[in-house]
Amino acid sequence: MLFSLNFTTSSCQSEHTEQLVHIVAQPEVEINKIFGFAITYKVKPDSVWSNSDQIENLELTEKFNKSINRIEESTTTYEGGNTKTKHYYSSSNWATPTKLGKVNFPIIFYKIKDKVYQTKPFSINVVENLKVNSNSVILKLSSDKETYKLGDTIKIQLLEFSKFDLVSRFSKREFENAMNNLNVKGEQNAIKITFEKKVDDIVGIPDFEKYIDERFEVIRFDWNPFNQDRSIAQINNVNFIQSKIFELTVLAKQKGDFTIGSSEFEYFITKSETDARNNIEPSDEEGWHKLTKKNSTKVSIQSNPLKIKVK
Repeated sequence: MLFSLNFTTSSCQSEHTEQLVHIVAQPEVEINKIFGFAITYKVKPDSVWSNSDQIENLELTEKFNKSINRIEESTTTYEGGNTKTKHYYSSSNWATPTKLGKVNFPIIFYKIKDKVYQTKPFSINVVENLKVNSNSVILKLSSDKETYKLGDTIKIQLLEFSKFDLVSRFSKREFENAMNNLNVKGEQNAIKITFEKKVDDIVGIPDFEKYIDERFEVIRFDWNPFNQDRSIAQINNVNFIQSKIFELTVLAKQKGDFTIGSSEFEYFITKSETDARNNIEPSDEEGWHKLTKKNSTKVSIQSNPLKIKVK
């Protein structure tokens, strides 16, 4: 099974039953290095505002209130047996830290269906230098239960928890030719990216698709190719950027014990937007650019295996 996607961007939650708006930024950033941050929305708000245009000890590329009102809509289209489109909403900005220590972000207020909500307090830390290692990313493979009855729906998901915003991952199989199937071109304030991706490469498990098809009926497979659906989560009181890599809903064809192997990826981690911009070099073809990894660090990350029992 292959997934073909088209992606375009164009300018166009206090506690609720769930947090509808998240401020997403790298938990620790380097002083005097540009970093990006985003406001992600589960649904598009009717209006959004803040009581501050600036963030203390950060030089913003764009005033805070202006940037949070520049909401972009992104869509992913999955083409295959059933065409499906998902919508994401976000605003973004860039900043340069000017002082070491804690930086507090302004509270964001937003209105949805005549009700006003606000974001939770959010802060990051500015340091002299960041180190990248095997603890920079954690992968967690899980199911909604450990034991099921035959006929129960089984939900499996792989979550990524990263200390860094700018990460790219590749399965072991696709690593050698990681950039060969990806073309990037900017045109008229939009980005269009088209590529094909095998299920085994999405999940980072060799022969995953074959294993699942032989033992389960697939109800739904959902994944997050451009990391739009992100939030901040804590592990052992440490902040990480949480992203869902995939979610799979299945029905077991028979009773038994099933083991899904560990997901494994090669990661390239870039510490700042400054470093990322220095990774971009002109291409021989006019209008195109070559993405290098000269300012990124490569690490291998592996998840836990997953055991499921169907009675």
